Amino acid sequence: MKMGSSVSHSLNGVYQGTCSTGVALNLKGATRLLTAGHCLGSTFINNGNMVGQTYTTAYPTNADIYGDWKAIQGSTYSNYVWNGTVSGTSTLPINSANWGLRMVGDPVCASGQTTGQTCRYFVLSPQVGITFAGVATWPLVQMRHDSNNGTGFDKNGWGSGDSGGPCYYADGNGGVTALGIVTGRSFPSTSYTLYYCTLLKGVRAWDPSATLA
Repeated sequence: MKMGSSVSHSLNGVYQGTCSTGVALNLKGATRLLTAGHCLGSTFINNGNMVGQTYTTAYPTNADIYGDWKAIQGSTYSNYVWNGTVSGTSTLPINSANWGLRMVGDPVCASGQTTGQTCRYFVLSPQVGITFAGVATWPLVQMRHDSNNGTGFDKNGWGSGDSGGPCYYADGNGGVTALGIVTGRSFPSTSYTLYYCTLLKGVRAWDPSATLA
């Protein structure tokens, strides 16, 4: 899942590859937009429009302390997630952020420019570290995906290009609570995939004053 670029809230974009954007946060006194740190480049374009330029990143030097994220700046950002397929028009507002952990078995959704919204992820480990492409990364939430909404494992979750998109869950008020951003996948079996999101907890560790924009 090591691709490159950013899009403005999980739509479409290309820059040395493809990525998605996640959550808008107030960092160090200004609004910045998160994407995955492993997304290549320092200038990000969506359909010919400037999305932003890199403000700072924890990747790769401090990915083992703060996670796989990059903050971009230079445009106006709002907090919504894609609700449905990438060809649809429906969105949901991000109303709050979880700076801590989800518990084992808790459901999670994700949204990205390749796959659109995918749900039915379930937490296996609330907080883990893993090495992607030689880069040690922490804190991550490890999840399984089960299309049948049961106790199984499958490989029907997000795909390449969804890196950096938001990970979240329903808040019960018509919107969602952001948990983190899509980081990557591992393949312990030919029959299923494990999925990992960088937790917002890592961003808060870097900036204790971080808030949802």
